[in-house]
Amino acid sequence: MAMSTRCSGEENEAERCRKLVKESNELTAKMLLAHMFGPFKRVGYFLLRRQAKEVPARCDELFETILLEHEQRSASAAANKSTGTTSDAIVWTMAELLNHPTIFKRARQEIRDLIIGSGNNNRLVEETDIPNLHYLQAVVKEALRLHPPVIAAPRVCREACRVGGFDIPKGVAVALNVYSIARDPEVWANPDEFSPERFLQGKVEKGFQANGFAAFGGGRRMCPGSNLAFTVICYAVAAMVQCFDWKVADGEDGVRMEASLGMTMSLAKPLVCIPQLQVCFDQSQMEVSSL
Repeated sequence: MAMSTRCSGEENEAERCRKLVKESNELTAKMLLAHMFGPFKRVGYFLLRRQAKEVPARCDELFETILLEHEQRSASAAANKSTGTTSDAIVWTMAELLNHPTIFKRARQEIRDLIIGSGNNNRLVEETDIPNLHYLQAVVKEALRLHPPVIAAPRVCREACRVGGFDIPKGVAVALNVYSIARDPEVWANPDEFSPERFLQGKVEKGFQANGFAAFGGGRRMCPGSNLAFTVICYAVAAMVQCFDWKVADGEDGVRMEASLGMTMSLAKPLVCIPQLQVCFDQSQMEVSSL
């Protein structure tokens, strides 16, 4: 989608793209960790030197192929660096919805009420509907709270300070534990529970940085694409909730929520689901919605 091209057909290009995104994220995480070892960071760079050459080279090869296809069609391409973390957020949100069918039904009912209220019962949810889907937004925010795409935010202290009884000198690299902040029991009631309703109360609903919600970072250095990413996640989830019923493959009762290791949070086991198309809301016409 980011490159305006298809890669799900020949030569298993979709799997190749997913693998490259995952390896790039893992390499970035390792390089960040190596950088935090101060004078010993050169050792980390030395150990990662082979991977640091191979992964970018394979990315260049893939991008060169895609750009050549675009040139042949006289189209331009634009790369989106947040593809991996955005897709991970969509997967986590759908996984939570599949494990909480009552919340799934409430999110779908909110979409149906909005569509019926617009006077066109058969249309698909649109991007312009997202600001009015308050419960859906709360669902996505709660998924981002429990499963932040980036679990640690690296920063550099611009001046000496003292935090939690520890002296931090000026210029020292630190990592803010976004995962722990999002599950702090002093900030969140029942922090390990999936409860979108918490984001419908007071000022928590109004901003990304309110009450310990730091999925996109915080302050002046927070993710500059947070609004775009949030809209894309909400739009994708809304379309899948509106149009399909979902069943976890392999006969499992629910989605296993184990996360893979790394600086980015992904499901350890790929989410494989079977969609069943939903009938449109206007039963008199019996039209079928499709993505």
